Amino acid sequence: MPHHIISSTLSSSSDLVPDITALLSASNFTIVDVSTGKAIRSGFAFVTDPDPVYRAAETTEREVAIALDVLRHEQASHLAVCPRLDGAFDFLAVALTDRREEAIEATLSTGFSSYFNATTRRTTTVRHNFADE
Repeated sequence: MPHHIISSTLSSSSDLVPDITALLSASNFTIVDVSTGKAIRSGFAFVTDPDPVYRAAETTEREVAIALDVLRHEQASHLAVCPRLDGAFDFLAVALTDRREEAIEATLSTGFSSYFNATTRRTTTVRHNFADE
């Protein structure tokens, strides 16, 4: 019995690693689609879980490959890297929206303190107003 060949429109994780590593190395403020390896250039990104999916001392191809595998296992669709004060890097699962208000609400609900504007390539810190409670 012949075997059927099944093709996927998604690139394999290993095919995307060099491109994603280059994007992340070029800028600390890059959001990457993990299925295409392309940088996101518009919208607002927010962290879906304040705990990083992976932490590494540097953003080498090996580290990016590990982070991509974890992200895909968790069914996350976008990746961001956040430099830490100690010199390490947090690989974060992020979600995207076109609405700034939605990014702010989601940021507050996760306990994270900032969201990312992919158009201007800047982060914005959100301050929780405890007086309203």
